[in-house]
Amino acid sequence: METEESNQAVDASSGKVMTYNGKLVIAYYHASSGGHTEDSQNVWSAALPYLKGVPDQYSTMGKDWEYSLAYTALKDKLNQHGLGIADLKEIKPGMRTASARYKDLVLVTDTGTSKLTGNNFRIKVGSTRLRSTRFIMSSNDNGIKFKGNGYGHGVGMSQQGARQMALSGFKYNAILKHYYTDVKITMVR
Repeated sequence: METEESNQAVDASSGKVMTYNGKLVIAYYHASSGGHTEDSQNVWSAALPYLKGVPDQYSTMGKDWEYSLAYTALKDKLNQHGLGIADLKEIKPGMRTASARYKDLVLVTDTGTSKLTGNNFRIKVGSTRLRSTRFIMSSNDNGIKFKGNGYGHGVGMSQQGARQMALSGFKYNAILKHYYTDVKITMVR
């Protein structure tokens, strides 16, 4: 929604770009980090030096979320993406990153084990319900429960955090430099 404040922000940053080592950056963003952003290589395997995880106290105001699924429903969601699982027996936690997100998870099935990246798993299961890979899991005979915080992949700028920083009086350049490591904000010539 266009407001006087948003128009002022556009005017203040008009003609400016964000660069790293003289090249334009890819300015990824997400809804909420849940308290810490993520390194790009932990989500997409591309290590971009300006997309490093940072503590994000401004993005901790969001509500924790929960998502429960029966193993049969989870299996069906995974199979919609071509995994071909006849019987899903267990999901084993894989490695966690410094931001407390799952880098990967191991599916134990009737035919053995499969490893999925955390973000790939989140997308296959349903990214609007499994809102981030920053969760804990608990299971029973019928299914699995995910409890977590944050919303999105966690790379780059948190929209919730940026909003809170702006409400706290930070200017756009300080907000961008908080979320994007060692960047410069310059005028386009």
